[in-house]
Amino acid sequence: MTSLPPITRVAIIGAGASGLVAARALLAQKCFDAIDVYEQRSDVGGVWNHTVQTAPIRIPSTDFNIVEEPVEYIDEGGEIRRVYVSAMYDSLGV
Repeated sequence: MTSLPPITRVAIIGAGASGLVAARALLAQKCFDAIDVYEQRSDVGGVWNHTVQTAPIRIPSTDFNIVEEPVEYIDEGGEIRRVYVSAMYDSLGV
């Protein structure tokens, strides 16, 4: 029986609550040379990252072909920005 090489690098997809907890737990193990966390949004936090932009609510689906698209808006400086809309609302975290 051949042994597998040791795992020295881990990738975590998503920097929401679960991804951040996973990264912290893996860091605490001190077993990996690198732990890479990938996030499509500009900030960590997943659905807990509040955005003022809104989008139609999609009913949860088992259709894995649905891809979340960012919403475009114009910021205070007139620049076009793209943001992934969060389910978090303004008064939820207060």
